[in-house]
Amino acid sequence: MADPHQNFEKDIDRFDDIFHQYGDDMDEDKDINVDFDNLYTIFGKDNNNDDENKLEIELLNDTKNILVDPTVEEEEHLSQKLSQLSAIDKEQEDIDKSKRSTIKKRPTLTPSTTTDNISKKMKQNEEEQLNSIVPRYLSSNNQAFEQMINPVLQKTRSSISIEYLREIALLIHQLECIDLDRLLWTTYLRSGTGTLKPQATTTLFLWPAEVKTKMITRGRTTVSDPNEIDYDSCLDYVQRVLRKFQSQTEHYQAQLKERKQHLNNCWTCEIEEAIMKFVQQHIIPLYKVPIEGQIVTVEYDYNDRLIELEYKQQNPNEYQKQIFEDLTRAKYEKETAKFDVAILKQRIVYNHLPQSFESLQIPAPISLDTITDTYIRQRLTDRYEKILQRTKSEMMMVYIATVETKMNEYQKKFDIDLAKMKENQHTDPSDKKLTRTISDGQELDWIDRRSILIQKSNITCSPTVIQDTPHRLSREQVKFLDRGPAYVPPCQIHILSKSSLTLAQIVTKQMAPIRQELTKLFTKYSIDLSRRMKFEKEIQLSFNDSFLRSIPGVLEERTLYEKQLIQSIRYHLKKDQLILRRTADEMNTYYLGRLDEFNQKSDEYVENSTCYELIGTTDGTHTEQQQQQLHEIIISINSQLEQLYQKKLINKDHLTKFSINKRLKFILPYLYFLPETNEDVHMSVQPRFSSYQHSPIQQLAQYLDQLLRPLFYSFSRSTTFLNSGDFMQKLQHYYIQSNLFLPETHVATFKIYDLYTKISHTALLDALHSFLVSPLITGRHQRLSSDAIVELTSLVLKNNTFTYNGKAYRFIKGSPLNLPLTELLASIYLHHWQVPLVRNVRMKDVFYGRYNDMGFITWNASIEELQIIFDELQQELDSNLQMTTFIGSDVHFLHAFIENQNGRLYTRVSHDSISQPFLLPYAHTHPRLFHRQWFRAALIRAGQYCSSFEDFEEERLYLELTFLANGYSLDFVEYHLRQFFSRFNPKPNEPMHLNRFKYLAFHRELFRYVDQQRHDLGEEQELHKNRQLIQLHYLFDWGSRCQFNGKFYQLWSEILEQDSQFKKYGLKVKLITKHCYSSNTLLTQLNTHT
Repeated sequence: MADPHQNFEKDIDRFDDIFHQYGDDMDEDKDINVDFDNLYTIFGKDNNNDDENKLEIELLNDTKNILVDPTVEEEEHLSQKLSQLSAIDKEQEDIDKSKRSTIKKRPTLTPSTTTDNISKKMKQNEEEQLNSIVPRYLSSNNQAFEQMINPVLQKTRSSISIEYLREIALLIHQLECIDLDRLLWTTYLRSGTGTLKPQATTTLFLWPAEVKTKMITRGRTTVSDPNEIDYDSCLDYVQRVLRKFQSQTEHYQAQLKERKQHLNNCWTCEIEEAIMKFVQQHIIPLYKVPIEGQIVTVEYDYNDRLIELEYKQQNPNEYQKQIFEDLTRAKYEKETAKFDVAILKQRIVYNHLPQSFESLQIPAPISLDTITDTYIRQRLTDRYEKILQRTKSEMMMVYIATVETKMNEYQKKFDIDLAKMKENQHTDPSDKKLTRTISDGQELDWIDRRSILIQKSNITCSPTVIQDTPHRLSREQVKFLDRGPAYVPPCQIHILSKSSLTLAQIVTKQMAPIRQELTKLFTKYSIDLSRRMKFEKEIQLSFNDSFLRSIPGVLEERTLYEKQLIQSIRYHLKKDQLILRRTADEMNTYYLGRLDEFNQKSDEYVENSTCYELIGTTDGTHTEQQQQQLHEIIISINSQLEQLYQKKLINKDHLTKFSINKRLKFILPYLYFLPETNEDVHMSVQPRFSSYQHSPIQQLAQYLDQLLRPLFYSFSRSTTFLNSGDFMQKLQHYYIQSNLFLPETHVATFKIYDLYTKISHTALLDALHSFLVSPLITGRHQRLSSDAIVELTSLVLKNNTFTYNGKAYRFIKGSPLNLPLTELLASIYLHHWQVPLVRNVRMKDVFYGRYNDMGFITWNASIEELQIIFDELQQELDSNLQMTTFIGSDVHFLHAFIENQNGRLYTRVSHDSISQPFLLPYAHTHPRLFHRQWFRAALIRAGQYCSSFEDFEEERLYLELTFLANGYSLDFVEYHLRQFFSRFNPKPNEPMHLNRFKYLAFHRELFRYVDQQRHDLGEEQELHKNRQLIQLHYLFDWGSRCQFNGKFYQLWSEILEQDSQFKKYGLKVKLITKHCYSSNTLLTQLNTHT
């Protein structure tokens, strides 16, 4: 049998939140440095956030069970089913709350999961008679066991009956359960017989209350008061239970041995290992975790009572009692305050705000409900609710900041009192000194414990869906949408095994992307065939080992429930002609509006735009017609390249390299729209383009970008900010070193609107030519003259085509940011345009820099003089563009508030006062991993931006509440906070207790991260340039992600990189996990005209 102390759950993550009730979080040290400023300001890395999962879904090839829309009859049945499930959830929640409020144990900051409740139901009589009910995961109605064991049987070529093996698995399950029960009851025995802490100087005989309660309920004693049960009765009862466990163990072991012998040689190590692992995977959450919790509770109570007993045995005098009571009270106040903070934060997670918030109301206009226009009424109602939500969010910030401040005050008082006590131990008379036992500190942990029942409330400060139209969605459906487009309904791939696909087939399809990418890799980079085959075999085995796992029953219930919920939402959206889209601000928020209004505004945008030119019409249903149009575009591009060759601007090699191979598959990008709302909740649409990865101009555009970007970066970096950290580092350096930041210094910003979408191609090409003929740049680059580069760039801009609603268009102004070349050309243009401003800056020795289409400047002369310069720059702008400026003593720039406080630079993070509070960014591949990276980046930015410790603390709290309000657990938040402070501790060998005195060193330490990020970015660009960065991905749904990723990198190093020829390529591999069934993928429809 397995050792009951073995750490089977070492890779089990018990974070309990809506994004992540499964998986793990143990590889945050592998997270890369993500430049989130450029990730969201520029969409130019061709990461299409809305349609890239289509291929992944098609790969699974069995989505009808998820995406099908129910009929009217099915919808009615579904509504009833959802109501039943909601009622069950509420009933179970009430049970959980009752249990949490009555169990005497240390308060838990993460609520019990439903698996705990299942195990408690299963264990009503387990101490005397093992529950004979077959667990769900081993029942014949559950295909999990069959799907697990079939591949093993096929591999071993064994013909054993699956039901026979299921009986063996059940015996192993029963033996594992008995081992855990024996461990618990042995702990009871050790507590009662005084051997639980053999190293203690005092012997304590404490029979746990659970033992005495069971004796009364099982009729093992005639008394009804647990305190009247004597020692011998408890000892006899516990020993009898343990003997019963021993008898059961022998009985089941004999049955197991008999069944194994009956199989003779058919029973193999592979089969036994597979069954053992399968049982262990289900035993851990179902049985082991709850048992361990009970054991910890027994040990905790025993330790409490032992401390109390040892304290009383010291016979302290009155003076010593008073000192100890004062210290205990201070410790109690500190711990209570800490718990109050945790409880308030937990209220954010579960939207259970304090009852006092019920009275916090902003009266709605009396006539709001009487407006007859339902659309206007809904918009005004949504606006009113968002204002109330923002108010309550800010009040919760005040509440938590208050209790955190009190917690810190109590901590400081306790530390002072404790230090004073220790000092007095050396100076006070002997009768006023505490004994060594009392003064060693452990008695201070003997404080009252309490539990709190959080009452449910409809008040919330979590982000919510923007409801711009009346609808018939239920409260449960709206709550689902409140989670945002990045929410990943759990295990939607795995429930495909309930249809035509087996679990093994699903896992094979999940791995298909990485296998396809590896095939291309090994075709391009030669490697020893035996090594390749060994590597592919090992990662296949590791993938199966990590992901060929059925999901626990409780998670399966939730998975099916959310699948039904998604179907019902899709039904209502289609039936009521509603549009559901993520918002254009790239945050994790949905917009719900009228489909006809959204389509009308989208069509009007295209019809009224001066940036696009119609070049043809196609019937969206006729693929041949679309291919013919694409063929004509490719012929035109190749013809233009041939003309450049005839003009001797490019040579034969260039012509071959740039010409488009007609046999390759190309797809024109398509235009779609995302909604944007203003303060009045009036919706407008913003254009987005699907991936350019398979566009005919992609190859040439990418070549030009890789050619020009390094040249421009070295040419412009003195006046360019890489990102927000780079900006703040340079500003701080100027402030400290220059002595030119004076009381009369003004700060100013400018922003150029519609730069990327409306700038003329002529302006871009003229600026590019000026850049290329600059004395610092002039010359040939990769055998291309400046004129050739300009002509090739012109070819890209002229042939930038896309489709919309069955029509093909061409850009005549601007270019989409899906093409990195677009951002680069715009930066070259602005660098040329800003020359007069830079000349003045250098003459006056002030600070200036530009980030994309925004600029920041300090100014020591008159405001009028600066305004004249800005006016002249506006005149120099392309006629299609507009510039706004702001000059004053304070400005907002790159999410920073910057103020001149009488010659002192003051900075902090700024938040948009119009947007909903506590919004997370939208993420589409693996939201949890993305958000944990963003959490660290946001904390880094807070430390770089906030010039005062108090502002940093406020921003840190805001970020904590952002994650809590979006469903992430307090465990998750506190864990990653600890990791952050540990990583950026200026003194790694000392614990990090941040205060206003230590903050300055911490603040400086974070600016070193900018240098590291700049270095990492340079390395990554070099790898991209040399095509040495290999990105592989697979579809993730359920299983041990960390286990597989770690094994993959290990095999890459131990097998592939041991090949000397392969290692010479200098490849760096990056493994990415993707969720293909996000809420956004399952609920939104990009083509709204069908």
